[in-house]
Amino acid sequence: GTLNGHTSSTGYAINANGQVVGSSETPGASAPRAFFYNGVMSDLNSFIPSNDPLKPFVTLTDARGINDDRLIAVNGVDSRTMETHAYLLQGPWIDVTPASLVFESEQIGAVSASQSVTVTNAGSSSVSIGSIDIVGDFTQTSGCSTSLAPGANCNIMIAFAPTAGGDRDGTLTIRSGAYPLVVQLTGVAPITVSISANPTSVDAGTATTLQWNASPGATCTATGGANGDGWVGSLPASGSQLVTETSAGTYQYGLTCEA
Repeated sequence: GTLNGHTSSTGYAINANGQVVGSSETPGASAPRAFFYNGVMSDLNSFIPSNDPLKPFVTLTDARGINDDRLIAVNGVDSRTMETHAYLLQGPWIDVTPASLVFESEQIGAVSASQSVTVTNAGSSSVSIGSIDIVGDFTQTSGCSTSLAPGANCNIMIAFAPTAGGDRDGTLTIRSGAYPLVVQLTGVAPITVSISANPTSVDAGTATTLQWNASPGATCTATGGANGDGWVGSLPASGSQLVTETSAGTYQYGLTCEA
C-alpha cells in the first residue's frame, strides 16, 4: 500500500511478527515520509507527540529497521540544519485489520450492512483506546472500551450511509495514546435522474417548463432541444427552466449527469 495521497512505497525492514517499516513518496513532494505497517499503513511522523521538542523541526523520511519490540530506527531531516540524522521511535502495540473497507453500491439515504474492523493489543500490558472518529458518509458502532488487555481485541462496526451520488471516501481513525491508526473507507452511490416537461404539447413560440431532479452531488449537462432555445450547458442537480422552440416539430430534452 501507500500513505494517503502518495503513489509509491518501499519496505526496508520487517520483524518476526510481520510489522513493516519503510518509505512512501509522491512525485513533486519535498521529501518522502517514513511509514509503519501493522495492519494499516501509518505515517511515522503522526506518531511523534505534540510536546516532543523535535517535532517542529524533524521530518522522518525513511525507516530502516524494526525489532520484535517494535523499536524503529528511522532517518529524518532537521529543517534547522537540513542534515539527516537517525532517530529511535517506539511503534504502537495496537494492530488494526483490515487496512481498508470497500462497500457495495448503496442508494442515497439508505444504510448498508455493517463491516467489522478489529483492534488487537499485541503487547504484554494494557493499552488505552482513545477517540474513535469517522469522516465521510459512514457510521460506526464501537465495541471497544477505553482499555484493552494484553492479547485482547475488540470490534468496530462500520456502515455506509451515502448522502450524495458517486464515489464516496472516508476514514476511520482509532487513537491509542499518541498513535493515530487510520482505516480507509470507500463506497459508491448510484445517481438517479428525472426530467419532465409541462405541458408536453405547445404551439411553436410558446414556452414549456422543463423540471429536473438528480441525486445530490451530481453535476449535469443539458442535451437535446434546438439551437437558441436556452437548453444548453451546465445545470445544477435540480431546477426548472422555461424553454421555447420557434419551429414546429418534436423535441427531446435530456440530462447527462455524473458524480
